[in-house]
Amino acid sequence: MNKQKHTKLRLYLEKNGIKHKDVAQAMGMTTNRFSQKINRNKSDFTLQEASLLCYVLDINMNDFFYNPIVPKTGINKISI
Repeated sequence: MNKQKHTKLRLYLEKNGIKHKDVAQAMGMTTNRFSQKINRNKSDFTLQEASLLCYVLDINMNDFFYNPIVPKTGINKISI
């Protein structure tokens, strides 16, 4: 996942009138914890949480959590 806040997800919730507390409750976490995760403050969604979130919201995980940019690793070639 990229290092930015989950802006696309936040906009989706806002546009659809979905409150953080309702999503948090459906996921079995506190509103404060959900807020920390969606704002990437001290924590991020685990794969299991992201999967549950997508199930609860009936959204595609790739649309909100997939980052097609692969960082460079500094490896130029592999010796075998």
